[in-house]
Amino acid sequence: MPVIETKTPLDGFNEKMESLAKAISESPEFIAVEEAKKKMRENEEAQKLIREFEDKQRGFQMFGGFGDPQAQTELKLCQRRMLANPEIQNYFKKQEDLTEFLREISKVISENAGFDFSQACAPATGCC
Repeated sequence: MPVIETKTPLDGFNEKMESLAKAISESPEFIAVEEAKKKMRENEEAQKLIREFEDKQRGFQMFGGFGDPQAQTELKLCQRRMLANPEIQNYFKKQEDLTEFLREISKVISENAGFDFSQACAPATGCC
């Protein structure tokens, strides 16, 4: 008995998406984020500052520090110290560069598809 092949709307589409994903993961922007993340993780001072900030943030949230001006000030100071670290700054900068690159890709998809791709992919807000 002959095998009947049926076409689905996704035929060929998955391969194209895999190709796009591979191209993104091989882009200079993506590679730069991964390298910056590795450097940040290997930097003891950066890790110490991140842990301190996360601990302070958890304590702030757990104990309802939202109304406590001193706790808010301490959290902000801890955040400033963390963000002053060059490895952490570099990581966030590389993330911003990657985000901009992905926005450009989204624009190209939107222009070619005839609809706002980023809006279609946005999470539902639960409103209206």
